[in-house]
Amino acid sequence: MHFVPLRPEPASERQQQSFCQLVCLPFIILLALAGPVAAADHTLNPGDPIGQNITDAAAGDTLILNPGTYREIDIIVSKDIIIRANTSCGGTAANTIIDTMASGRIFDNRGGYNLAIDNLSLKNGTHTESGGAIRQSGGTLAISSSIISSGSSTDGNAIYVVSSPLTVTSTTFSDCRSDNFPGAIFALSTTVRIENSTFSDCRSEKSTGAIDAILTTVRIENSTFSRCTGRLGGAVAVFRGPAIIISSTFTDCHASYRGGAIAFDESTLAITSSSFTRCSCPEGGAVWGGYDGGATIHFSRFSDCDSEGAAIYRYAGTWDVRNNWWGTNDDPSPHIYGPATYSPWLVLGAVANPSSVTPAQTASVTANLTYDNLGYYHDPVADGHVPDDILTVFTLTRGTGSLVPDAGGMVSGTNATTFMSPAGTMAMVNVTVDGESVGVPITVNGAAFTGSPISGTVPLSVQFTDASVGSPTMWNWSFGDGTWFNTTDTTAASPLHTYTSTGTYTVSLTASGAFGTTTQTRVGYITVVSPGTVPETTIDNRDNDDGFPSVTPAATEAGPFPLMTVTVNIGGDSKAWQAVVTGTKLSELIVTGTVQNSAGFNMTALPGIVFQYLRLEPARYGTITQARVNFTVPQSWLDENRIAPGSIVLYHMTADGGWKALPTTFLNTKDGTGFFSAESPGFSLFAIAGTPGTTAPAVMATQATAVIPVQELPEAGKAVPQKPVTTQTTAPPAATPQPALSSPVMTAILVIAAIGILAGGGFMVRRWWIRRQNPALFEEC
Repeated sequence: MHFVPLRPEPASERQQQSFCQLVCLPFIILLALAGPVAAADHTLNPGDPIGQNITDAAAGDTLILNPGTYREIDIIVSKDIIIRANTSCGGTAANTIIDTMASGRIFDNRGGYNLAIDNLSLKNGTHTESGGAIRQSGGTLAISSSIISSGSSTDGNAIYVVSSPLTVTSTTFSDCRSDNFPGAIFALSTTVRIENSTFSDCRSEKSTGAIDAILTTVRIENSTFSRCTGRLGGAVAVFRGPAIIISSTFTDCHASYRGGAIAFDESTLAITSSSFTRCSCPEGGAVWGGYDGGATIHFSRFSDCDSEGAAIYRYAGTWDVRNNWWGTNDDPSPHIYGPATYSPWLVLGAVANPSSVTPAQTASVTANLTYDNLGYYHDPVADGHVPDDILTVFTLTRGTGSLVPDAGGMVSGTNATTFMSPAGTMAMVNVTVDGESVGVPITVNGAAFTGSPISGTVPLSVQFTDASVGSPTMWNWSFGDGTWFNTTDTTAASPLHTYTSTGTYTVSLTASGAFGTTTQTRVGYITVVSPGTVPETTIDNRDNDDGFPSVTPAATEAGPFPLMTVTVNIGGDSKAWQAVVTGTKLSELIVTGTVQNSAGFNMTALPGIVFQYLRLEPARYGTITQARVNFTVPQSWLDENRIAPGSIVLYHMTADGGWKALPTTFLNTKDGTGFFSAESPGFSLFAIAGTPGTTAPAVMATQATAVIPVQELPEAGKAVPQKPVTTQTTAPPAATPQPALSSPVMTAILVIAAIGILAGGGFMVRRWWIRRQNPALFEEC
């Protein structure tokens, strides 16, 4: 058997194409299999070198750090990389820390790579030049859910970016400081977007406390700046770049030169729904604006920003600062220096719904900052509203009743409380915001009464006085001793009743009228005792009458007990800690102080803000004639409510449900606690309260039409390059992982394997193809 060679016929063009496709297809499939490999994750433990792992990783990979402290400095970023805490095993910014121990910079990324940091703490980064935590040029920088703290550098402690879009989300910057540049962030020729982040105690000697942006578009939203200090802009400074600030808070920020919170020049500034509180500076306690540009500020709050200069300092440009809350219902021009359009402005209002109720019914009292001085209502959704959480305090300044809650933060420009009284009264509820107060009356139509005296020896005659509201037409008295008195005669509505037996009596009055029928009941209101068996009590008619019985020791069968004075420590959970008590049989005296949730019903509202209601209960004693109560108030509470220690007063509940201010002395302050002492005739329900102080603006603004002479900026302001640049107008999205390139070694192996397969496969395919086209070549002989 043998093959007879024949001359092959040329293959057609279609046949040649089919052959090429068949030969190339395996090669194409192999190349696809050897294509880009997905980005890889690399897990590190404390002690593993971060820098070396970046070098070994492929572009776009992720380094996952297990919880612990990584001590490393000058980490070079040589490719696109993501570095984050291992959240799947409990890693957070609180326990996953990169700490240089103040020995150097943390990250150096000047190669234009994309860097993303998530859930990490960058601590103690420092450098003699720029960027103690991160120095970046080019690429993008995204920081989320992280903490950057306790570092320093000459030119921008935490972050220094040039031509590198920066996005910061849910991140905390604390105790960041610098000498020449801003304490937290310096940005040049880029875009900066800050969201839901916090900057506290950031400071700079010669620049801005937190953020300084030059030739940069800035957007800050839902962020907080507190206790940031600098020279030009306590918190933020913007030069030649638009800035937008939304729903952000600036508290206790200070600048030694211009702009207690914000300074901007040759820029446009837009602020909405933001809050400025206790910020200060000689020029612009809250905001200072320079040569060109302008500002629009709406639905924002300015409170106590005038201690050194007007809250707003307009140097030049067009300023529209309408519809803001200035901490007063009066004309806000004293808070503004320079021409600006500020009218209309928001005013504090209050409304009760309903304004007339009966006992045990409730009325809602709503405070609002949604109306302006012209009476126009600003819809919070359509128009905008002041920032949330503005403290609103509700106090009852007339009448009896309760307010729940008595304080809270505004939401969308309003805050409400619920009023209720168990008896008829003409109540007045005061609403206070930033020192401005307005009152709203509430009429409680129903029965109400008082009696005098309410204790004494038998027989005891008590004059009851009808205090009902709503013009009742019928009165029904129950004196608690089995006797009643009914009348429709207004002249007889206040009866005199004599108790002829000892005991404690509950008194009720039922009144009827157009409002219906209501009843006030005072449980255990009248006390009648026998002379000579217990201390005799009479109403205290001295000059300092507080309505409480004066207790006089009376003789017993064993004779009178001598007066004595003892000092006892007060137990319980109240802030009263010690008492010096005078009375009889006090050698085993025990006093317990218990915190009360409220003053209860039938209590006249206290002035100012209540720190604590407390009840002091004595035990194991004969009589008590006088007591000195020692108590404490935290200094932090005094500072928060702007209450001077000298205005703290201890109040004693009087027998008719009112309050009596006791002589109170401020002793001293130690370890953050204020110590006080007050003289009291005895023990029962007390209240510790204080009145917030008010501060008048130190510098008055010019009238809104005044023209301010042009002044020159310091030479330092001219050091910025003058050439125009192109900047991105919106912040870029956070960097996303890029697919890593295939490994060179793996690619080479796959290519060699492909060549081998193709070589063998190609020979077999070619043989099959020739045989198919020329079968005669393979005929058997």
